[in-house]
Amino acid sequence: MTLAPTTTALDLWIYACGKAMNAGKNSTPTPMGVVRVDLDGTPLDKPSVIMEGPCGFAWVTIRPARGGFVQWLKARGIGHKGYYGGYEISTNAIERETGCNFGQSYERKMAAAEAFAEVLRGWGINAEADGRLD
Repeated sequence: MTLAPTTTALDLWIYACGKAMNAGKNSTPTPMGVVRVDLDGTPLDKPSVIMEGPCGFAWVTIRPARGGFVQWLKARGIGHKGYYGGYEISTNAIERETGCNFGQSYERKMAAAEAFAEVLRGWGINAEADGRLD
C-alpha cells in the first residue's frame, strides 16, 4: 500500500502499525543461552535456551514533539512525552493496534520500532527507534 498525498494521521498510523507488525513478526531473534549459577559461580542446573532472545522494550521517538501527527496521537492517548524530550510511542501501543504480540523479545520489538520510524521518516517526520534490554 502506498499512501496518497491526502493521507490523514489515521491512515499514517494504520500503515506504520502494519509495517511494524510485519517487521516484528518476520524478524528472527538470536536465541540466548541461560545458566543459573550459585554465588560462587557453580552452575545450579542445565543450561536452557530462550529462543526469543533477550527481553526488552522498544519505542519510537518523534522530535520535536509537535506537528499534526503528534497532536493526533496526543488527542487519542497514544504515546507520551519522552523522558529525554520528544514524543514516544511504545511498541505496546503498536501491539494493541494490530493485535500482534511480540512477547518479551527485544529484537522483535526493535524491528517493529525501526519499521514504524522508517515510515514516519518517509513522511518527513523526524523519528527514531530506541530500546533497552530488561
